[in-house]
Amino acid sequence: MSKNSLSTNQELYQGDYLLSNNGNYKAIFQDNGNFVIYKWAQQWETNTSGLGGNRVVMQGDGNLVMYTSSDKPVWDSKICNREDPRMRLALTDEGRLVGSGDVDNSLRQTTC
Repeated sequence: MSKNSLSTNQELYQGDYLLSNNGNYKAIFQDNGNFVIYKWAQQWETNTSGLGGNRVVMQGDGNLVMYTSSDKPVWDSKICNREDPRMRLALTDEGRLVGSGDVDNSLRQTTC
């Protein structure tokens, strides 16, 4: 069973992914350390291939952060800045990664 969201302190490891409810979009943490959104073809990416990304964490401050295996951050979303233990990031049916339902702070604004 796939999921479409990450809650506070949940993580994605290489090969893990989020799938939109309609099945059209997939946000996958690839084996090369890049976090990418696909809709039959790549739509968005973090451009972190080869930087040693090991896991992606939805933090309690609303920031999605990619860390190496030695806990060094290599990328962050900068989409939210508020403490909330219920913080959630969801992949929408339009292919946006949205923090706590805040459409204005999505990682990928454009739709295809």
